[in-house]
Formats: sequence, C-alpha cells, structure tokens
Amino acid sequence: MKWNLNKNISLGFCIVFIVLNATGIFSYYSLHSFRDVRRNEVKARKSQVSLENIQFYIRDIETGQQGYVISGDSTYLESYNQARLLVTEEIASFSENYKNQKRLEELNDLMNRKVQLAEHTIRLKNEKGQKEAIAVLKSGASRDLLAQLHNLIVKIKTEEIDKYDLQSDEVDSKSGYALIFIIIGNVIALSFLAWVLVLLNSDIGKRIRTEIVLNRFIVKAEQAKKREEQFLANMSHEIRTPMNAIIGMTNLILNTPLAPKQESYLKAIRQSSDNLMVIINEILDFSKINAGKIEFEKINFNLSDIFYGLYNTFKIKTDEKEIKLTPIIDESLPDTIIGDPGKLNQVLVNLVGNSVKFTEKGSIDMYCRLIEQKGNDLLIEFSVQDTGIGIPQNKLATIFEDFAQAARDTSRKFGGTGLGLSISKKIVELQGGSITVESKLGEGTTFSFRIWYKAGTEKVERNEKPIQTRVQELHGIKILLVEDNEFNQVVAVDTLKSLIKNLTIDVASNGKVAIEMLKDKSKHYDIILMDVQMPEMNGYETTKYIRKNSALGYSDVPVIAMTASATKPEIDSCFDSGMTDFISKPFDADILLIKISTLINKEKVIELTKDNKEVSGSLMSEGMADLSFLRGMTSNNKDQMLKYINMFLDSVPGDWQKLKEKAAENNWKEVGLIAHALKPRVKYMGIKVGSDIVQQIEHQSVEQIDLEIMQELIAKFDSILYLTYQQLETEKQTLY
Repeated sequence: MKWNLNKNISLGFCIVFIVLNATGIFSYYSLHSFRDVRRNEVKARKSQVSLENIQFYIRDIETGQQGYVISGDSTYLESYNQARLLVTEEIASFSENYKNQKRLEELNDLMNRKVQLAEHTIRLKNEKGQKEAIAVLKSGASRDLLAQLHNLIVKIKTEEIDKYDLQSDEVDSKSGYALIFIIIGNVIALSFLAWVLVLLNSDIGKRIRTEIVLNRFIVKAEQAKKREEQFLANMSHEIRTPMNAIIGMTNLILNTPLAPKQESYLKAIRQSSDNLMVIINEILDFSKINAGKIEFEKINFNLSDIFYGLYNTFKIKTDEKEIKLTPIIDESLPDTIIGDPGKLNQVLVNLVGNSVKFTEKGSIDMYCRLIEQKGNDLLIEFSVQDTGIGIPQNKLATIFEDFAQAARDTSRKFGGTGLGLSISKKIVELQGGSITVESKLGEGTTFSFRIWYKAGTEKVERNEKPIQTRVQELHGIKILLVEDNEFNQVVAVDTLKSLIKNLTIDVASNGKVAIEMLKDKSKHYDIILMDVQMPEMNGYETTKYIRKNSALGYSDVPVIAMTASATKPEIDSCFDSGMTDFISKPFDADILLIKISTLINKEKVIELTKDNKEVSGSLMSEGMADLSFLRGMTSNNKDQMLKYINMFLDSVPGDWQKLKEKAAENNWKEVGLIAHALKPRVKYMGIKVGSDIVQQIEHQSVEQIDLEIMQELIAKFDSILYLTYQQLETEKQTLY
C-alpha cells in the first residue's frame, strides 16, 4: 500500500522529532546530574568511612601510649606504632578526595601535635621513668588534642553531609522542572504522533506487536536465568546436608574392623562422595560467579605454604601413579604476598588435579615465577606442566568455555563437569589476570596464569602443630552440639569421640533446648558447635541470646557455626550474630580439630616426671623432634636439613646453659630474652612439648609470675633436650 505523505504529515514528523530530541537532551542532562550526585554520594560515604577509621586509629594511638606508659608492656607500644602508621595512610587516602585544604591543614597539624606529644611522653617514660610520663598524661594536653581532633572530624563530617545534601536539593529542584518539561514534551509529541499514526501503514502496528512479544520473551528469559541460578545454589545447599551424613558415616565405618571386600565397597562410596562434592562445589562456584556474588580477600599469605600444601595434597595420588610431582618457587619472590590465598589455591588445585587425572606416566611440575616488579606490585606467573595425554589443537580455543571438555568421552573416562577450567579462568580474570594453555596431543599440557599481587607487609605465622598434638591438647574437653538433623548429630558425635579421648559431648536439637542445657550449672562446656538452620530457634538467634545473657556464663565461650552453605552473606551473618568461627558441611575432621584447638587455646604441657629415666622411657619411643616442618621448609633437601640440625646442635646447648645460669641468679629479664631467642629454633625442630615449656618459661620470666615452679620447668626441658640431642644425632646419620 502506497502512502502519499503531504505537508501536514511531514510537519508532524518534524515536530515529533524536534520535541523528542529536546526531551531526550534534557533527560540526558538530568540523568547526568543524578549520576554526579550518585558519585558524590559514594565519595561522601568513603570520606565518612575514612574519618571513622582515622578516629579509630587515634583512639588506638592514645590507648597504646597510655598502656605502655602505665604498664610498660611493649605490646601496647607495637599497637601504638601500628596505629600511627595506619592513621597517616588513612589521612593521605582521605586527602585525595577532600578539597578543603584549610581543614586538611588543620587536621594534619592537630595530628602531628598529637603524635609529637605521644612521642614525647614515651621518651619521658623510657628516659626519665613512669612518673614523669604519667605527669604529662595527667596534664590534660593529650585529652585536649583528642577533643580538638574529635570536634574537627565531626565538623568535616557535617560539612561533607551538608554539601551532599545541598547538591541533592539542587538536583531534586531541577528534576521537578525536568519532569514537567518531559511530561509536556511527551504530551505534545504524543499528540502529533497520534495524528501521524492514523495515516501510517498497518505494518508498523505489526512491528510494535512483534517487539512487545520479543520484550516479553527477553524478560521471561532473564527471569528463567535468575531462577536457574537460584535453583543451582539451593540444590548445592540442600545436597550438602545429606552428603555430610554419607561422608561422615562412611569415614566412621572405615575406622572400624572390616572385611577386605567391605572396605573396598566403602572406599568406592567415599571416592564417589568426594567426586560428587567436587561437582557440587563447582556448580555453586559457577552460580556465584555468574550472579556476580564472588568476592576476593586481600590478606598476607605465604606462597610456600600454598605450593607445599598442594604438594602434600597430591603427593599420595602421584606416588600411586608413579608420577614425579615437583614444586618450584622463584627464589626472588618475597616470603609473603597480599591477595586471596583461597582463590589462588582453588585455581591451582583445579589445574594440578587435572594434570594428575590426565597423566599416567612422567612428571608434573608446578612453577611460581616473578615476571615483573613495579615497587610493591608483583606480576607472578603460576604454571602447571605435565606429560599427560594432551589436548587436540582444535579444542584449545574452547577449553575454557562452560561445560567444555577436550573430547566427548572425557567425562565418561575421567569424570567431571567441564566447569573447572571455566571457573578458574573467571577467577583469574576477575582479579585482573590472564590464563593461557599450550598443549600437544600425546606429549602433555601447560596451563599458565598471571596475576598482579602486592608484596606482603607482615610475616605470616606458620602453623607448626600437627593434628595429633592438637588432639592430645583436647583430651577431656566438653562440647555442646546444637544440631537438628539426626544423621548429622551421629556423624559429629561419633567422629569427635573417635578422635578425642575422654570427650564429653551433649546434643541439643535446637536453640531453645541448647539454652536450657546451658542453664545447667553442673556442666560447663569448653566450646559450642552450632548448626545455623534449625526449627523453633536458629543458630543466629541462639548465639545472640548466649552473648547477650551473661548470666549463662557463656559470653566468651567459642561458638563454631556448622553450615551447609558457606557463602559470604551467611558467613557474615555468623560473625554478626557473635559466632567465633565457622566450618562448612560436610566438615573435614582435621580442620574441625584445628579450629577447636585454636579457639579453646589450652596451654597444656605434658607433665614429665623428674626422673630422667622415666621421661626417656615414656617419650623416646615417640621421638621428641618432629622434622616434618623442616622437611617441608627445605623441600626435603638433605643438605639443608643437615645444615639446620647442626646449627641447632651447635647453638642451643650454649644458650640453654646461659639460661640456667641466669635463672640461678634470679635474673628473670635475661631468662625471658634467652627463652624468646630459643623458641623459634625449638619450633623449627618440631619439639612440640619443648616449645610449650620454653614459651611458658618466657611468659613467666617476663611477667615474673609462678617463679617457684621455674626450676621444675627447666628440669623438664633439660630432659627433653637430652632426648632431642640423641634423636637428632641419630637423624643426622640418615642424612649423610
């Protein structure tokens, strides 16, 4: 159908076009104003957070200064120094976005005066004594500066909020005019458009109807995607609960006497359960990444711990397949870096796990190299190189896609979902990194990824206590398990009773029952294991009640959350409710024991008899030194191990003799210093009992408490050293 567009129709189109363009331009500037307000709101929030942090660090400076002057404890001085550095950094960060130079100068001036006064007070304490320093504290100068700083920060906060409110009011005013203009413009445009539409071809109507249908399909597709993501997350959560019972029961049965065939069947169940948990975790990670809910930590961690942890994890499997597994770390890398160790470990576990899965002979090498350094920024490359089956060249371009696998029969032969590499790629890229793959079919594959990290700012303490030692520390403890699922109750109770001697563990089916049990004063539990989702009263509510009601006597008792959904929002909710730590279901018994031991923090020293022969008889069979940490630190290098053992044998006897002489002179300050110097050497040799005793000697010497048992502790450590010397001399013969 042919239309003859006359002047009126043409004019109508022109008017509609002009009005709509004018409305669009005005709308654009209005939206731009809203965006500016939003950006200013973000800046204002950041400024408020920075100011809160500055106030917090100022309080830490004051507390550290006063604590050191009053008690003389160097811990307060360390807290003071750290707070002084942090407040300087925070003020510098705040200054980047804050434009009022007068206020900044006033803030810096007051802060400098506060620090100078604190430094002066500390110098007085060190040079002229506590009395002079306390006199300065009592003078009120410090309080005046604190008050001035507080008032200034409040002024800055108020000014920033007023400034933002003023901008918001201006935009609100403009938005009112904009709305009127848009309504009038639309009315005019619609009037002319209605007139024009009467004369337009019916095909336009069809097109509009088609677009409406398409938009509906788009909305439905987006809703279906969200439902799919929620379904995956819910299914992963719901499957974890019965999987906890299956894996836990299987492990318990495997620890009982079994016929060979029964043991074989149970191991098959455990292997299948472990494989299923890998799939569940991959699905959960996949859904979190696609939903944009994955978050990254920025903490200090030790690269060697990550690499040698991977080595220990996969060593048994590679030994079974007679594959050589080698971790290689660039010596130019610092001991600690700042980043997300969990996500790094997840990617490496995936890559190394794939290499182990697809390699039947040869070797697997794990590399960690420093590629580039810009100040504290480090570009680190991680590579996993194997001699496995390789990947066809035509599959390399799609290997990182969701559900992609190298061949159609890969899943049938080796298992897996095809999500591992996709998840790894997304985790790397979300941290600003990149991942690549090189492979030749039949020769092997190399996966490499690069991520920028920062050099570490503090030393990461290694956990040197083996699980067995932690179990010994837990003998006789009392645990309250709050869990509504009967199977999970059985798994937790039987698992812990099989590992901890003389354990008392009571079970409450929900929070209300737990509170009634806590009211029983005849029992006092050392720790509470708390399920999160329970009927009547959930774990969050129960923990909040326990923390608020000090009359129960459990305000400071550790509470570990046991949750089948270890997502960040749920973990945050655990901590917000007052829980001390968390563990995901199905739980790893070793990890749970470590958490319980760390939180209870019992400093039990094995009671050694004064008779050296009895000590020798009871401990020599086990061995005083556990060299597993030394082996890990030296990558089992015999020459390096021999070097450290000789250093120990050459230096410790002389220092120990000095300590005994100073103890005889009642020179406890020197005793504490020598004990402090001995402590790391004793730990490196893995002398578990001796480490506890040396730490106790140091503590009691510094605090000058319980000095009457000091000779007893020294006698005990004498016996331990005697046995250790014998053991290390024997160990040396195996290293030559």
